[in-house]
Amino acid sequence: MKTFSQFIQEAKDAKSPKEVLNKISRAYGKRYRGVNVDASHDRSGDIRLNNIWIPPEERNKGIGSRIMKGLSKYADKQNKRITLNQAPEKGKKAKLQKFYQSHGFQPNKGRNRDFTTRDTHIRYPQMESKARQDVESSRYEEKKRFMIQDSKS
Repeated sequence: MKTFSQFIQEAKDAKSPKEVLNKISRAYGKRYRGVNVDASHDRSGDIRLNNIWIPPEERNKGIGSRIMKGLSKYADKQNKRITLNQAPEKGKKAKLQKFYQSHGFQPNKGRNRDFTTRDTHIRYPQMESKARQDVESSRYEEKKRFMIQDSKS
């Protein structure tokens, strides 16, 4: 029997994006009984989250958050957006909206509407903290050089 980390390693070693998402889905399904993750790549290259289903008795244990963190990490490494249509069970809309927002999803409506997708929510790729620190430090160095040059003038 393979361990969860072995499934994830296989997913990393997989060749096509479709193969990676299938292996990730299978890994979560085996680790958490009854959990179903359905994600795919759409024509634009975005990752489309079609469905996450967690059995009622397994909910509120952090499984959904672990799945979202794993998919987000993969999407960030690939520099891809994740899109989805929110389809909550009756009476769960506000809770589901809060869940998606906590994982970086933004509603796709109003002034921020992205017409490249019909999906209701989008999560844009985010830089890792090290990359963000590198960008910030290079901006600081550039600003410092500019101030030194400006003071010499």
